[in-house]
Amino acid sequence: MGIGRTLLNAPPVGQDHTGPTTQDIAGELQSQIKSLYVEYLDIEGMKVDYDALRNSDGFKEYETQALRLVDVDPTSLKRDERIAFFVNLYNALTIHGMARARVQPSNLPSRLLFYSKTSYIIGGQPYSLNDIENNVLRGNKPQVLDPFRFMIFSPSDPRFPSIIDTPDPRIHFALNCGAMSCPPIRFYTAENLEFGLQASTESFIASDDNVRITPESGVVYLSRVFQWYKTDFASSGEDVDLLNWVQANASVDSGKAKELKTILDSGESVEIKWLEYDWSVNAV
Repeated sequence: MGIGRTLLNAPPVGQDHTGPTTQDIAGELQSQIKSLYVEYLDIEGMKVDYDALRNSDGFKEYETQALRLVDVDPTSLKRDERIAFFVNLYNALTIHGMARARVQPSNLPSRLLFYSKTSYIIGGQPYSLNDIENNVLRGNKPQVLDPFRFMIFSPSDPRFPSIIDTPDPRIHFALNCGAMSCPPIRFYTAENLEFGLQASTESFIASDDNVRITPESGVVYLSRVFQWYKTDFASSGEDVDLLNWVQANASVDSGKAKELKTILDSGESVEIKWLEYDWSVNAV
């Protein structure tokens, strides 16, 4: 069982795809993505000027460059290169899809369809937003909240070798799905991946929109990202292990690490309440 895909980089029939290496194509495409971010993201990386982007020469050039993904072999990229490549590509594909959508998805049902359908051809194979997030970056885990969540890569799938076999849960603070509650859009490289992922994680936790602690009541308010992907952060699925992960990855400067440690060390029961997620479009 499957659904139709919206391929945003389907190449012309008969086009010759021989040429530069995967590393060359990936580097040039990501340079193009970075240029678009400078022009069309707000300074915080939270909102996109989709109208200006859609009609720009830079966007047309990006769409031309995206055709070259058909020649990219993700398996030839080292782990950190592959993670950075797919994180950047996920964010770019989201922006690309939102810019080209006749009606931008602004509620959960329409977004689930958008994430399942919006796709690029990479190395001759289709990768949807869901494929990139859940199958590649999350290590082939079931898709959260999605009616097609059973669609993981089988060992016989040509895309199976592209899976990150030791996934990093901090990617959840680097992926922007085009909603107001998503983390900011930033650009990642293999060289800055560790620093970038940790900085994005600490920034996400530091925001009271995502994590709020009330020591006097023993209640911790968390973004639903932590609920949906709970076992990515704590394989046990236990609340205390999730809170320990948040505490360990919070910036010392934010004060939240100390507050969480105090609550957890007290031996008192801690209640988690989930903050509402704003699915409205992240347009300026």
